Amino acid sequence: MSGNWACLVVFLPLNKKFGKLPEDYIAKIKKQKDEVLDAIADNIFEISDISQIDDYLV
Repeated sequence: MSGNWACLVVFLPLNKKFGKLPEDYIAKIKKQKDEVLDAIADNIFEISDISQIDDYLV
């Protein structure tokens, strides 16, 4: 995935699962490399709490 597309693939399911994401998470996710976004997307169904996103962020 690349750039905005990768963010979209992460944001849409997270928003659907947890509701509107807090602004600090949005900002952090937008700064991540594609590899991190891929990992979040790959594990989206295992993430049960929004705070688990922190485990992926660098």
